[in-house]
Amino acid sequence: PSQLNCQVPTMADTAAPAHVPAADPLPPSSTSSAGGQGEGREGAEGEGEFGYIKTAAHNYVSRKATIHGPQNVELRGKTIIERGVNIYGDEGSKIRIGRYCAIGEDVALTPASYVVDGMDDDDNTNDDDGTKKEKEKVVKYLPLIVGSNTYIGCNTTSQAAAIGSSVIIGDNCTIGNRCIIKDCVYVEGGSVLPDDMVVPPFAIVRGCPARLLPIDVMPESCAVVIPQQRVEEFGDFVRKLGGDGGH
Repeated sequence: PSQLNCQVPTMADTAAPAHVPAADPLPPSSTSSAGGQGEGREGAEGEGEFGYIKTAAHNYVSRKATIHGPQNVELRGKTIIERGVNIYGDEGSKIRIGRYCAIGEDVALTPASYVVDGMDDDDNTNDDDGTKKEKEKVVKYLPLIVGSNTYIGCNTTSQAAAIGSSVIIGDNCTIGNRCIIKDCVYVEGGSVLPDDMVVPPFAIVRGCPARLLPIDVMPESCAVVIPQQRVEEFGDFVRKLGGDGGH
């Protein structure tokens, strides 16, 4: 199979102003909740719609992003969460996002779910006419793990069970329920991954419904190149905000 050049979306696509002064920390009533397990909130950088909350682990979470159930969301460090992002940790499942990730504007991350039958019926669960009641269906949620150095493009919705490291997901994608995306995968913009799809490492997927491209694959060098780019681009992003990059 042929290998594509490893072209990675830059964090310049999640544009921030060239320089913004430091601002006061956000009040507790802010719509943006930064951090996660074991993290403190150091303060906020930027102003207006470009403001970011900086956590102790050097994550930058937009003032306009919302983390639901932050006690169940763990950002491992140096990740950028852009405005309009919704991360749904309020279903009780853990969400862990690795280091040096970038999540674009208006992304929605929801844990994968599955439906199981409720508790077994007993002799007292018949209707008045003697017919057996149907078992109640119960929705369960799985943990979500996003690996390090992964980019998720704007307006993407995901209900994946796992997204690997050094993954590139383009804009306007839909990642179906319980999908598993392995490391170094490229999901082209506008792709729709059906429920339970498993994408192998170094694959390229495209289309609606998404399919693996049988010829083109990501180069093996992406396992090295993508992490290097993410580190460099995170430093550039922080310097534009007037910080030191946290290195």
